[in-house]
Amino acid sequence: MIKGGYYIKARKIQNSEIANAPPHVREIWDWLIKEANHKEKKIHGNIFKRGELIRSYRDIQEGLHWMVGFRKEKYSKWQCEMAMKWLTKRQMITTTKTTRGMIITVCNYDYYQNPENYESHKGSHNKATTKPQGTDTINKNEKNAKNDKKKEEDKILLSQVDVSTLNDRDKKNYQVAISFWELVKSNLSELDIKSPATEKATYKLWVDPIRLLIEKDKRTIEEFREIFIFLQQDEFWKEQIRSTAKLRKKNKENITYFEVLLTKARNEQRKQKRSGNNQSGVSEDYRRSILERLRNPKNSETVKEG
Repeated sequence: MIKGGYYIKARKIQNSEIANAPPHVREIWDWLIKEANHKEKKIHGNIFKRGELIRSYRDIQEGLHWMVGFRKEKYSKWQCEMAMKWLTKRQMITTTKTTRGMIITVCNYDYYQNPENYESHKGSHNKATTKPQGTDTINKNEKNAKNDKKKEEDKILLSQVDVSTLNDRDKKNYQVAISFWELVKSNLSELDIKSPATEKATYKLWVDPIRLLIEKDKRTIEEFREIFIFLQQDEFWKEQIRSTAKLRKKNKENITYFEVLLTKARNEQRKQKRSGNNQSGVSEDYRRSILERLRNPKNSETVKEG
């Protein structure tokens, strides 16, 4: 006999929304099912029903830690909070805060943890003895759940994003967006301009314009660098550009501000290059020798051009 009992995961989960959720969300969901009481239990003087558990974010972090050599790694509190919100939105769990932690209820625990409800139970291929509900926790109101997910993602702040959950393409777009966000904040602070909207920049509003500029408008990272450097220096445009969305907007001449800034940046580069070169092509010593000869042509020594 295997000690510790068991818990069940339905294969239909493969076709559900949780199957494509970020890894930490899937793992926390699995951990909650595993940790939930399989029968009524008394804890801290309180009765907890089947499918319930009381845990803190620290418990989740410690329960799911992993080792990299001798170093312990674990999910951040923010990742745990976002996972719990994700699961709550989709009616997969409910939570109640207490002084000892959260009372977490895994919805429909009885239904999914009852072996009698599975077709292959005891080698039989008969239908489940209990008629499945018309809707279940995983697929219930799938359309509404997707809308809720989109609304939730739209509210994620740029500063809260966990880069490890992004794929390579999104990571590149995010890195460009976060660089411009830091630049805009620095420029506005320098000009003593307060902008709550900039401080509360969301991932969607700042990363989407970068993605469109790269994928649709075919702009390059090098062009972004040129504009970035220009916006560090130009006093007028420091105040004008307060978001990445402005880069894709068009002016009265129907030209995007990205193109306007890139043109100005390159013009400025040419000016600096010209000013950095000696336009006359002669050394300072040679100039002084010419002036000296003009003052005293007979006594001055000739200095060779160099």
